[in-house]
Amino acid sequence: MKDKVIVVDMDGVLIDEMDRRREAKELQNSYDTDFFDVYFDEGLAYEYDTFRRDVISFVKSLSEKYDASVVIVTARPTYFFETQRQIALLRHYGLNIIDVFTKNSIQDSPTYKKQVIDDLISSGYKVIMIIDDREDVLQKVKEAYPKIKIVKIPYNSKKGGKYV
Repeated sequence: MKDKVIVVDMDGVLIDEMDRRREAKELQNSYDTDFFDVYFDEGLAYEYDTFRRDVISFVKSLSEKYDASVVIVTARPTYFFETQRQIALLRHYGLNIIDVFTKNSIQDSPTYKKQVIDDLISSGYKVIMIIDDREDVLQKVKEAYPKIKIVKIPYNSKKGGKYV
């Protein structure tokens, strides 16, 4: 058996990207282009994304409590290089991130994230928890793996929501 791991999402969980989302919608309307072409712009992410330090501290404390490493599973595409800069900073903030999975398919997020968990388990990892902001992702994982702890982080806790 390999390490115990906690699977964590990025956008809406570790990263607050709401300002980038709003700006991308405005730009999409102005330029009549695909939303995701604008949303995954490196410059927008660099300018507008912020780290959710409260959630980062929460994940770090869970990782220490359960002696577990962190695996990031995000629906961001592989070509979105801003992810690598943000991962480096998350490591700097103390998260023990051992792997990062980015989405390279048109698969919906719940199916994609469950598939990554399937792959982690079949590779010998013990997935003990998933932390995500999407109910559909958590439900799909819970149905397949009822023993995995589920933690739902409200999309934007810095605006007053609770995440425990």
